[in-house]
Amino acid sequence: MSFNYIHLRVILGRPAVYPANKTLTAVTGQRLSLTVEFCANPPVSRTVWFTDTRVLKPGDVTDTLIAHNITVSISQA
Repeated sequence: MSFNYIHLRVILGRPAVYPANKTLTAVTGQRLSLTVEFCANPPVSRTVWFTDTRVLKPGDVTDTLIAHNITVSISQA
């Protein structure tokens, strides 16, 4: 008789977002870029961005906003 064993890495708690808080200074008319890293197991597969007037999914583009697609991080948290 043979057995197959599966090893699972269990993560307790909710996914983390880095940086959790960050203060930026924006200059009217100048480009501003925001970058976040999601730390989750299983990896993040969906996200949305909320503004005062819009909800953006990755890949959405407006006249003033671009929500880039999720990419794989090279860092190891």
